[in-house]
Amino acid sequence: MQLIEKKSPIKPPLKKLSIAVGVDILLFAVFIIWLNPTPDDSIIEILLLWGVFVTNVCLAVAARYSIKKLYLVFLINSFLASLIFHLMFSAWLRFMK
Repeated sequence: MQLIEKKSPIKPPLKKLSIAVGVDILLFAVFIIWLNPTPDDSIIEILLLWGVFVTNVCLAVAARYSIKKLYLVFLINSFLASLIFHLMFSAWLRFMK
């Protein structure tokens, strides 16, 4: 009788993911404070949101072929970073009027 080996689902390394998200939050905070956006600058948010998303997806594709364990971190980070950047940018516009 042969035991069937179950494959575990792919899990991202949470420590590396939290480091990536933490670095993104720090960079976004510094950038937003430096930019000091006004409601007229809302188009900048749209352009930067796509830039952040596309950059992280490109890093995920590059990591898929070189560092196989990190591609899922960059892929998840692309969605989280875009969401965090949108929330930080809109919070800045809402509270700094």
